[in-house]
Amino acid sequence: MQIFQTVMLIAVIIYAIFLLIFALKTKKPLKTLMLSALLGLAALLCVNLTSGLTGVVLNINGWTLATSAAAGIPGVLAMLTLRILWGI
Repeated sequence: MQIFQTVMLIAVIIYAIFLLIFALKTKKPLKTLMLSALLGLAALLCVNLTSGLTGVVLNINGWTLATSAAAGIPGVLAMLTLRILWGI
């Protein structure tokens, strides 16, 4: 579990920096950041709601909530990729 947390933390930090740079270049940076966070949390919810059909579950805890809020949909996709490929 330690490698998963380390990989996710590095990925989230890198993505958050890029997202912050992108958001600051838009006319409404706060709205852009909030929309990205809400879409990430909604994607996490959708993954868990469809877990009965897909068999893939992302546990809802502090790490997954922080990753999906900070990184948005790409963060949820990264967690799904790690879950499917590495079985973490």
